Amino acid sequence: MTLPITALYAGLNTLVMLSLALQTVRIRMRSAVPHGDGGNALLLRISRAHGNNAEYVPFALILLGVLEVNGISAPILYGLGSLLTVSRIAHAHGLLTVEGASPGRALGTLGTWIMLFASACIAVWTWQP
Repeated sequence: MTLPITALYAGLNTLVMLSLALQTVRIRMRSAVPHGDGGNALLLRISRAHGNNAEYVPFALILLGVLEVNGISAPILYGLGSLLTVSRIAHAHGLLTVEGASPGRALGTLGTWIMLFASACIAVWTWQP
């Protein structure tokens, strides 16, 4: 069994995660803050973007893989995977470029939640014992 669509989005979202991790480390090193945020607002935002991504993406990829194994059509899987990836990038961009609320952050959150909700509903709807 192969999961080529899930593999694509797992790879893309891992690249997003690595980008956020590298930015976090770079700011930590520049600010000489080994852990926590040290009161640095930018470090707090980038570490939250990284953490938030780590909190949501695994569930989304598990659901995407389950749907792919269960034979959900490729256009739906590509749509869900694209929504996840674009939403995670929008969320991170919004969080990093604006202090406080931002359209990117709001749209990224909403898109991620829509992807998760739709995927969960499809998984439950198509469940077979």
